[in-house]
Amino acid sequence: ELLKLSEGQRSKEAITVYTKDKLCSIDDRNAKRPDHLEWRGHTFQVQMVEDRTGTDINHYKTVAVKIENQSDQRKLS
Repeated sequence: ELLKLSEGQRSKEAITVYTKDKLCSIDDRNAKRPDHLEWRGHTFQVQMVEDRTGTDINHYKTVAVKIENQSDQRKLS
C-alpha cells in the first residue's frame, strides 16, 4: 500500500480506512481539496482511494497520511 504513495509520503505515519462512502483523495481531479480524517487526536489527509465496490462487501479502501503541521498541510493540498 505504501509503495503506491508518492516517495515523499512513504516515510510519514499512515492509516488505512475502510468506508462505504468514497472519500476525495489528493489525486481526485473532481475535488477541490482532499478529505481530512481525525483519528486519535491527529489529522490525516487522504492520499489514495481504492474502489472495492465490486466485491462481496462493497467498500472503499483509503490510505491517509498524518499531517504534522500547517506547512505539511499546504504542501499536501
